[in-house]
Amino acid sequence: MALLFASALLFAAPELWAAPEPSPTPSAAAPTMVGDPELESSNGAVLLKWEPAESERELEYELQESSSANFDDPSSRYRGTLPSWYVSGRLDGRSYFRVRSRPLNGASDGGEAPWTEWSAAQSVLVEHHDLRLAVILFILGAVVFVITAATVLLAARSTSTPR
Repeated sequence: MALLFASALLFAAPELWAAPEPSPTPSAAAPTMVGDPELESSNGAVLLKWEPAESERELEYELQESSSANFDDPSSRYRGTLPSWYVSGRLDGRSYFRVRSRPLNGASDGGEAPWTEWSAAQSVLVEHHDLRLAVILFILGAVVFVITAATVLLAARSTSTPR
């Protein structure tokens, strides 16, 4: 009877006799975005930089971009070993960026190392210069060029004319 009770206990409640599951190892701390959390650009270009949490190993980074602060629609923009990425050619608007890292050479068991958590987001607001101002400055520059060229040509002509 005791044998029947013991076998029923083993099959009915395996958590009592099974070895505990190992707890997952916590991933390393996330990288930190460098600079102001809200960057601004008037030409559509900005350099994003980040610093790794303490690590003696070479790291691989993944940078994501989203149009929303909670990253509802993220897209991967960079994956590599450099701790920076140059954003250029941006249209007016706000974008959000975040980064994570993992050891480049993989995990100690030979598999891929787990990614860290994502860094805090950094936003980039692009507001190009006013087009009217750009056109006015272009026209002003063209007028100055024409006046300078005319002055040089007239001076060259007056000094080369025989008397």
